[in-house]
Amino acid sequence: DRFLLRRCVSPVSDDAVLRLLATPTAHVPSPAPSKQDAPNKGTKIECHAVLTEDEIKNISESSRSQIDVPMDVLLLLRGLRIFLRDEVDPPVYISDRRLKKATDLLRVSARAHGRAHVTIVDTLLLQHIAWYNPDEQE
Repeated sequence: DRFLLRRCVSPVSDDAVLRLLATPTAHVPSPAPSKQDAPNKGTKIECHAVLTEDEIKNISESSRSQIDVPMDVLLLLRGLRIFLRDEVDPPVYISDRRLKKATDLLRVSARAHGRAHVTIVDTLLLQHIAWYNPDEQE
């Protein structure tokens, strides 16, 4: 339950594994060591994130306070939880915490698309949230 979004990745087929193993691994060249580097320490590789951690936090917090979730979306979320719990065999349980986090993600999606409220289109993200085992995806 650590990650909100889930993605099932199938293993490489027996036929394709040969291509995978024969393909060179992408290599990020290390910068030339500077005179300041200690002899036995690894070289630092500079990484440039698209968004900083603070920007992500600000987007998340402002989305929670500024983006509205209309009643039709709230009813859909409640209906999904009831359906997965009561109608699916075996039942798929979505915790209150996970459902709340999913709602916050829908708010971020709406904000990223320049909207002031969540729409049904944003709920397409739920297909990556509302399951625990890969066989529950369908």
